[in-house]
Amino acid sequence: MKKRRKLNTNNVMIILVFILMLSFCICIIVKSDLFDVKKIDVIGNKRVTKSNIMKELNVNLNENIFAYNFKDMKNKLIKNPYIENVEIKRKLPNKIIISLKEKEIFAVLKDEDNYCYIDKKGNLLEELRGSNESKKDLIVDVDYSIDDNKSIKFKNYKTKENVFKTLNYLKEEGIYRKINYVNLKKESNIEMLTRSNIKILLSNDDNLDYNISRVSKILIDLQNKNTNGGTINLNYGKLAVYSPEG
Repeated sequence: MKKRRKLNTNNVMIILVFILMLSFCICIIVKSDLFDVKKIDVIGNKRVTKSNIMKELNVNLNENIFAYNFKDMKNKLIKNPYIENVEIKRKLPNKIIISLKEKEIFAVLKDEDNYCYIDKKGNLLEELRGSNESKKDLIVDVDYSIDDNKSIKFKNYKTKENVFKTLNYLKEEGIYRKINYVNLKKESNIEMLTRSNIKILLSNDDNLDYNISRVSKILIDLQNKNTNGGTINLNYGKLAVYSPEG
């Protein structure tokens, strides 16, 4: 019995020594320059540049890959108004991968010479004073301001409702990308301009969704006829009037 107990004790000691040595070796390897970060890849970014991301993170290469606090890094990046979601992963031995999901620009708001980008929830993405950098996004001419907290303030609730109601109807009908400009300065009337230079006039009333569906069909018909320019007027009740250019 004593001999067996002694053997068991020796076995336990051998195992403990092995574990300690293994742990020590792992620590040495992990802390070696083998795991110093040599590259940080950023994927999924379109508007947010890699240089801006590195600047916001304020991180350096050649630090140990396990020394980076991914939670803090994510919290820093998510403050960027363009970034909706962030995932950060280690790719051993020496690379970090940052995956971004950016918010889409829902529209460009315009008020005189001031422009700003907003997302689908009406949050400010970027303010552009005196210029519109984007030529492919839909421009909405509307009364708005930006407060000290960088929040969009519309003239009143109805104005805000008109913006999102109109744009969502355009999306539902699949013609959002065909529209270049929407004027919502007047509460009772809406003016639009397509990318093929067709002006659209319609009333801002309870039939707006129906009238926008009519616009969709008329634009398809004009496209099939290779017709550009002119005016579509839906201010005559059920009657739609198209006037050719010139």
